[in-house]
Amino acid sequence: MAYLFRCTTKQSIGGGKVPKGVTIQVVTQYDRPPQTNELRNAIKQQLGIEVKESFSASYFNIEKVRK
Repeated sequence: MAYLFRCTTKQSIGGGKVPKGVTIQVVTQYDRPPQTNELRNAIKQQLGIEVKESFSASYFNIEKVRK
């Protein structure tokens, strides 16, 4: 089963490449918040921005939208 999460940045990521307040959507197979690699992939796919700098899921407000 797939789960959809809405993830909004609490602070800028990647030296300002992804500003505070940007929202991405992440689909996971598991009923848990997305992990960093899933967030990084979603940023690249949806925004076209490759973030190589370190960040964590705590940089986001994460809300489960549906399962």
